[in-house]
Amino acid sequence: MRARRTHGWRGPRPTVGGTLNGVTQLPDGRMQIGGTGLPFEYYLVLANTNLSTTNWMHIGSVSSGDEFGLLEFIDTNAVNHPMRFYRFVIP
Repeated sequence: MRARRTHGWRGPRPTVGGTLNGVTQLPDGRMQIGGTGLPFEYYLVLANTNLSTTNWMHIGSVSSGDEFGLLEFIDTNAVNHPMRFYRFVIP
């Protein structure tokens, strides 16, 4: 594995995504997804309505724009899905 610099991170590019810390339904039905990842890293936000499939859909992106790696995303389309699963991944 070749090491490269990625937004301040030195070492091999990680193959894992960020960690979800919480999902909160907002009063208008949107879902707020919070998590942590590598500092200053770019993540894709993926969603799936059925965990027995591999149909993860890209619904947005988010950047952990500080040294703490905090991630926050609001799913504005959540009101159209009675159940949805989320994950953050590094592209």
